[in-house]
Amino acid sequence: YLEQNGSDYNHVVVNGCAGIAVEEDWTLMYNSALGAWEVEGIYSGEQVNLAYEDQRYISDKGEVTFLIRAGGTPTQDGWRITFEVSNGAITANGDNTGSGNRDVLFDMPGDLTFFEYRVGGSDGAWDLIDNRPFLLGFSSTNDVVARIHPQTGYLEVSWQ
Repeated sequence: YLEQNGSDYNHVVVNGCAGIAVEEDWTLMYNSALGAWEVEGIYSGEQVNLAYEDQRYISDKGEVTFLIRAGGTPTQDGWRITFEVSNGAITANGDNTGSGNRDVLFDMPGDLTFFEYRVGGSDGAWDLIDNRPFLLGFSSTNDVVARIHPQTGYLEVSWQ
């Protein structure tokens, strides 16, 4: 079985850098002659590294990592474990409503800049302070600068 991660209770850790792990299905198949699990992604292909039970596995290009635990029953030839990696890279294209039409014209964006700002009380009272992360991006084709919410990809404020 795949061990749960202590930090998020998922069974597979997917590389957090956009573009490293793509949306794909992975298959692990036990090969008794090798005494290990062969790992294959539908796009990444057959992996050179084998997955051994009770040892953390990292895919060849670092897309995914997981830990297969040996169970009470000996692993048998041909057993399979499958999992799916969903697209986790956020996009910010100006379509804030999902209608297919851009609410904010935002073509050819440049590199994004991360920033955060604090909101809350400033008079010394015990008000809740909230640090909010955002991205600042610009569009080189139509001179738009936008504040982008990193969890949703929405362009919250834009300036032209």
